[in-house]
Order: sequence, then C-alpha cells, then structure tokens
Amino acid sequence: MLEQPATLRRARSARPAPARLKRIVLQAAPARHSPDDGEPDRYTLTAPLDSEGYIDPQAWADQAADCRVVRETADGRRHEGLLWHGERAGWFFLYPGDQGLEAAYEFHLSVFVPGQKVSLRRLGREYVLTILGIGLA
Repeated sequence: MLEQPATLRRARSARPAPARLKRIVLQAAPARHSPDDGEPDRYTLTAPLDSEGYIDPQAWADQAADCRVVRETADGRRHEGLLWHGERAGWFFLYPGDQGLEAAYEFHLSVFVPGQKVSLRRLGREYVLTILGIGLA
C-alpha cells in the first residue's frame, strides 16, 4: 500500500466533519401568566449542527424534511412543525395549518451548547430559551 503524502493527510483531516442531526432541548423561563394560556414551555429541535455547534444551513438544505420542532405548552399541548430557513427571514419554525410561524432570532449567530440562551418571537412576543441538552437525533 502506498503511503499518502503528509500534506494530503493534513488536508483531509482539516476538513470539517459533515453536520449531523442533533436533538436540541430548549426550555422557556417560567411564564408569568396562567398555565393554560398557551405560553411555550419547551421546544425540541432536530437540526444539523456543525463541529462548532452552529446550525449548518447547507446540511439543513440536504436534510430539511428531517429538521423538525415540537413545541410543548405548560398545559400539555404539543405543536409539531418544521425548522425552516429563508434567505432573508433567517431561521424560523413553520407550523401546519393556522398555527403560523415563530421567528428564531439570531439562530445563525447562536452556538448551541447546554446552558446557552437563544430567543424567538411568537405572536409578537419575544421569549428567551435556555438550551437544556443536546444529543444525537
């Protein structure tokens, strides 16, 4: 077997690993309203993260149908949708029917690691979410 030149070995190892789908659990701060007002409580995302913890838009484009979100409210309701990306709109959650969408502010700048905070806008209100955990999807 021929030995590969050291420069080729370094070039191959320098390439970033392809983004893998991760299961990301986000928790909203406790709502100041009654528990039956539909306030978001917990989100579970399935998204491709690169080796640094950013959502990878190119990997998302290849796996968009598998990139999902589940929003659970304090009263036990579940809303399932898609993690979506638009050139101008950035990242957002798209729910079927009349449930609308939620803008995932600055997700393109967010490193997804446990303890980090991210924000989103739902029905004109902004929510801060804490990343509770990340695992393989």
